Amino acid sequence: WYGSAYWNNEEDYLAKKLASTLFYSTNTEHQARKCHASTVVGLVPAYGFGCMTNHVIDAKNSKIFLIMSNPAESHTMEFKWVRKAIDENGAKVIVLDPRYNKTTTQADIYAKYRSGSEAAFWLGMIKFIIDNKRFDTKMVNDRSNAPYDLNGKKVGIDHPDSIFNKLKALVSSYTEDEVVRITGMPKDKLLQVYDVFTDPANRPGNIYYAMGTTQHTNAVQAIRAYSIVQLLLGNVGVPGGGVNALRGISNVQGSTDMNVLAHVIMGYRSPPATVAEIRRYQKWKNGLGPGTTGDKDKDAKTRGGNPDPARVTYPYEVPKPEVPSDGAYYARYDDRHFPTWNSLEYHWGLYVGTWPGKDPDNEPVVCDLPVGAGNYTVQFYRAIGDGKIKVAFIVGDNSAVSVSDADRVRASLSKEGFFLVVNELFETETAHYADILLPGTT
Repeated sequence: WYGSAYWNNEEDYLAKKLASTLFYSTNTEHQARKCHASTVVGLVPAYGFGCMTNHVIDAKNSKIFLIMSNPAESHTMEFKWVRKAIDENGAKVIVLDPRYNKTTTQADIYAKYRSGSEAAFWLGMIKFIIDNKRFDTKMVNDRSNAPYDLNGKKVGIDHPDSIFNKLKALVSSYTEDEVVRITGMPKDKLLQVYDVFTDPANRPGNIYYAMGTTQHTNAVQAIRAYSIVQLLLGNVGVPGGGVNALRGISNVQGSTDMNVLAHVIMGYRSPPATVAEIRRYQKWKNGLGPGTTGDKDKDAKTRGGNPDPARVTYPYEVPKPEVPSDGAYYARYDDRHFPTWNSLEYHWGLYVGTWPGKDPDNEPVVCDLPVGAGNYTVQFYRAIGDGKIKVAFIVGDNSAVSVSDADRVRASLSKEGFFLVVNELFETETAHYADILLPGTT
């Protein structure tokens, strides 16, 4: 299943449910993989989710914007609220773009830079923040992993083994002169941007970016740096502060939220990956573990586990901060994923676990959810060419033009024995390969 960022949330939810339950497949992708895959990888380690941190209306609460896109033209409804912040709050606007565009006309500060050099610019800003002690001490100490070492022990940000000091070492080579050399930005302009955006008087601050960042080979590093900058400045979890990825299609955010992607099942959670994982999930359903009420019988009733008094329950204790424990890795992972699978069992009428569930290690596994991640966009079309995918639905996407290695994509769509259904408004290049062409509506 491929698409679609042009559908609304409800339609995308049904598409994901259809592919997961009727097709039993995680080969579900859409346009987000081509435009904002780097956003997901860049933001998830910091925030847990690969999407905008704020609602569009929240922009009115910002005191400063650092914009690396052109929302005045490409995201006009978003920019409406930027203008509101400017007009009513006196918000400052910094625009960084190799081109002079319509958004630039609204800027208090404008600077050009060499396309593709964003990562160096932001790593240099991190060094500037640390060197000049512009970071939010409370955020860094209380709400980030900066004061911990790599083993999870809280040692303080000044400790040589702290993650904060690891970060400091990482950015040490991004001096102002080095950033100027890489980005081509004049030094006085670079320092002006760094100084104004990191000034505590200009908080909360907001970062906007779009395709200009995400399409580079080092986009993940740049976007990861965005997230670190905002954590350091305390511009996260407050009105008007965040990292906001401006999407490229009308509902690419909603279709991503509905998990029309090969690596997630729903709620940005991974599908079951192995038989061992499913057996452990059955033990969790039987009682105890992450989210427990402390009463294994009550847990089993709530989660749909086996009620037999002799059943095997979850084996690991819930991890506590700074206290090493056996199975802590599994418990943290399971705490993130198992409640979502349990919810899908209930809402989609499925069964995931072992049967009858009393002895999960020695019983047959039953899983109505697809197991394992599917093929991402590029691999999706290679899998068609290799004969691993024999039927596909493409909704509102002209893959024959927009997916990389177009010759290979077209060869795959032309493969003998492959059956293709296309839903489109227009007779696109991809529609020419369809066995069935379904007319679309707007």
